[in-house]
Amino acid sequence: MAVSKMSVQKWIEVPDNPRQRDTEDRMSRWLRTRSSRYCEPHCDVVAAAIDGQLVCKIDGHTRAGLWEAGKLDLPPGSKVSVMVKTVRDLHHAAELYDLYDSPFAVETVTDRVFGACREHGITLRSTLLRKHRFALALKFAQNAGNSWKRIDVGPLVAYWKPELMMVDSWSLSSGLGPLITMALWASCLDGNKANDFFRGVLGDGGEKANGEMDGVAALAAHLDVRRAQQLMNGGENIRDLLRRGYNAYTHWKNKESIRVRTGLRGMDIDNIPEMCFAKKGHLLCQ
Repeated sequence: MAVSKMSVQKWIEVPDNPRQRDTEDRMSRWLRTRSSRYCEPHCDVVAAAIDGQLVCKIDGHTRAGLWEAGKLDLPPGSKVSVMVKTVRDLHHAAELYDLYDSPFAVETVTDRVFGACREHGITLRSTLLRKHRFALALKFAQNAGNSWKRIDVGPLVAYWKPELMMVDSWSLSSGLGPLITMALWASCLDGNKANDFFRGVLGDGGEKANGEMDGVAALAAHLDVRRAQQLMNGGENIRDLLRRGYNAYTHWKNKESIRVRTGLRGMDIDNIPEMCFAKKGHLLCQ
């Protein structure tokens, strides 16, 4: 481990860590809660090196962004003190990032999802997914809500990467977390043809006639009832919505109608994650 001096501009140019969270969001949080005036700890940053060559930042991303934007006072002489950590590879650098990540910027689960997407080359553009607020949806996709043990969402992002990218390509509007879980399952098992179902539900589509309705109309109507009864939050409510919602999707996929009088009933969803694991050909390793 060595310490060297570097200009602020050179520090800005050092590549970001592959696991770096949403820097712009952290810059905003800094400006809301901390002073923009210089203090001594600001000039201490950490970088990773392989064979003596700097490869990425470990700590100091937010300050680099603020300095570049002119929103944080520069240190004396516009120099930073860089602690250089020798690493085996970029994965090792990413692990060190988690250790050095600033205690001030307490990581939210959304930060973790954002960082994992960045690390695994996932760029999300749809209104449904681009804010990275789907950690709980990933956990339900993994175990259908049967286990509440702590699960790191980082490996979940990597495991469900193909499905996340497929669902993102559907360009769906904002939706509920359980709909994301259902979309991950459906895209895994049925591919892009599931797009029309979710587009219909979010767009108030579906067909209803002669006392019967298709799965799209059934789920859209059921969501209206749940909202009115305030049954949208909480683990058991989410699991119940998944049971009924995936039943609606199954009826739609099989071109089977649902009686309006009967309404949307639940189905067993416990085996759906296992069906996805079988389709993907491997289990999640944590």
